[in-house]
Amino acid sequence: MTDQLNNNPQALKTRDELDKRIFHLQAIYDLTAELSPLTDTQKLLDTFLLMILGTFSVGQGFVLVYDRREKIVALSDRGLEHKATLSPEFTEKLLYQCLDVSAEKTLAPMSVTNLTAPDLFKTAGLSPATEYGLMFVVDSQLMGIIGLGPRISDTDFSKVEKTLLVNYVSNFMVFLKNARSFEMIQALNKDLEQQNEQLRKTIAELTEARHKITTLEKAKAQIKMIVQAELERAGRVRILDFVLILAVAMLVGLVFNFFSPNGIPLVSESIFRPSPALIDVAEAKKIIDTGTGVLVDARPNEFYRQEHIKGAINLPPALFDFIYMMKLSKLDPKKKIIVYGRNISKRYDEEVAYRLTQRDHEDIKVLAGGLSAWSKEGYPLEP
Repeated sequence: MTDQLNNNPQALKTRDELDKRIFHLQAIYDLTAELSPLTDTQKLLDTFLLMILGTFSVGQGFVLVYDRREKIVALSDRGLEHKATLSPEFTEKLLYQCLDVSAEKTLAPMSVTNLTAPDLFKTAGLSPATEYGLMFVVDSQLMGIIGLGPRISDTDFSKVEKTLLVNYVSNFMVFLKNARSFEMIQALNKDLEQQNEQLRKTIAELTEARHKITTLEKAKAQIKMIVQAELERAGRVRILDFVLILAVAMLVGLVFNFFSPNGIPLVSESIFRPSPALIDVAEAKKIIDTGTGVLVDARPNEFYRQEHIKGAINLPPALFDFIYMMKLSKLDPKKKIIVYGRNISKRYDEEVAYRLTQRDHEDIKVLAGGLSAWSKEGYPLEP
């Protein structure tokens, strides 16, 4: 029976094909078994690359993944002599170049496509000799590329092997998505722990402050009783008594204000701050028109709604932290910021300018003359 099989070329070919398919199925099973317990992105890339190189007998290659939301580049490589500087900007540009040479120009989620010009990686500095390349898209924010060098057997990838490689990548994307989700959850849990710790500290400080206030209120009541007793004993009020009462009241008030968490500072902190740099109206108008700066209205929202400079972002001191996180937290720290908004008694612009410097913004100026100077030049306003 074995001799008949060996003498039948068609039977031998069929047996070889079955052996290959069994090998491929076993390879996919092994891939799933190796990747399923991994939750770290870098370990996942390293393991996946080693399995590809071993399965397809390839001596060198790389797997690159880019998270566009977090601006994170992850790379695993074997056998590369030189590596390019994989900055987020460089990686983003490389991915768009790969999309131009992909067999199916698509960014559909969970898709894999062959690259028709793998030499692109060589010009990018990633690989001296890339024989085969693929691009994969997990979703609009997570995508990557794979480059494989020449095979050790010096043969080309067959159609079946290319199909197997695509299946490999499809399975890998599922585990990659899970790993990134797990890492995101870990980061959120860490932030939550820090916020909980800060909340615990705040509650402890408030509890301590409450105890101090209770003690001071008791002291106040005792002092009041003493003063009343002295007045009744003297039988009449003298100017010295008024001075004594006033001095005691001022002392109690100062002590209470000092220990109270809502105490009013006797001297404003703004007195000791350096004055912010000023910018005249004409220069500010030029910066806003060219789009090289951001205009901030520091007045309360009710004044902003009545009238403000066109395109200005309302950022009053009372709501600074909340509005800043919504509108300016992702702004480039080197971007020019022009702040305006004050009246006779309130310098909202200087307060907001100071808080922006505390957020590491480097180029902040206050509009000289404020809204009235802007309006006097006939520049546009919005109701």
